[in-house]
Amino acid sequence: MLRIGPPKYRLPHYALDKNADYIASSGVEFRFSTTVGQDVLFEDLLRDYDAACIAVGTHRSRTAHIDNEDRALLGLDILKAATLSSGY
Repeated sequence: MLRIGPPKYRLPHYALDKNADYIASSGVEFRFSTTVGQDVLFEDLLRDYDAACIAVGTHRSRTAHIDNEDRALLGLDILKAATLSSGY
């Protein structure tokens, strides 16, 4: 989500890569698109690792539940469209 949400001028991809590389160099293992309980058991995480960060993100905008909100554009949709259409 960090690659397609914020505009590149706010969060350049090289900065994301640099930070991820730094974190990985300290021994952190990244696993993407993994379902706990299906792809890996929670008990295995507790047994095999000193610490685990389970980060879930959203790829959908939240609404304000107000009148006429169906007429509004959603923030994440705008950011995603702008980022993907700009070739970043």
